[in-house]
Amino acid sequence: ITSVGDAAFAGCTSLKTFDLSSVKSLGTSAFRLSGLTSAIIPEAITSIPSELFQGCSDLETVIMHDNITSIGEEAFGAYEDYHSDYSYIYCSSLKSLVLPAKLESIGYEAFYGSAIEGESEDGTSAKLLNIPASVKTIESYAFRNCANISGVKMLGTVPPQISSSAFDNGTPIYVQNNALQTYTNAYSDYSYPILPYDMMDLSLTLELE
Repeated sequence: ITSVGDAAFAGCTSLKTFDLSSVKSLGTSAFRLSGLTSAIIPEAITSIPSELFQGCSDLETVIMHDNITSIGEEAFGAYEDYHSDYSYIYCSSLKSLVLPAKLESIGYEAFYGSAIEGESEDGTSAKLLNIPASVKTIESYAFRNCANISGVKMLGTVPPQISSSAFDNGTPIYVQNNALQTYTNAYSDYSYPILPYDMMDLSLTLELE
């Protein structure tokens, strides 16, 4: 199989596994609301289509290669399900996820409501969502209502373009010390505390507050 079309397996709740290794093309909503528990994105796919795994509540693991440059809107979650009469469809089991090193854009509501919790930081109690330096845009609600994200670590010195609703209000954003002022200026109108890497231990941050 080299191509999986739009909504090909959408709603197939008994579908737990699918070998994507030979797939070169994935359509919108291809596995939406399916029962997949894991997925490995093949090298031929460099863009994650919209709604690809939206609402796959059993999905625990997704492995993305570093050449993926974009993640489409509502790829894993959404605030509302416009296709039926119910709302709030998330990837509620997806806790572990590493964003691709060459990722440039993260779409609207891409991970809304998912269970991703970030990566552990050596020497601290923090588990942070790492945003690659290559990321240029993070659209509205991309990581909204992701209750397990305790903070965001920006790996680049140039602030990506984000909205005031990209993350939950009050989510701390950690940046390299020499980029602190740049990020502070860029996000001055938002409710995200901008903190240096030195303050990455969230327990210390809470004490200081």
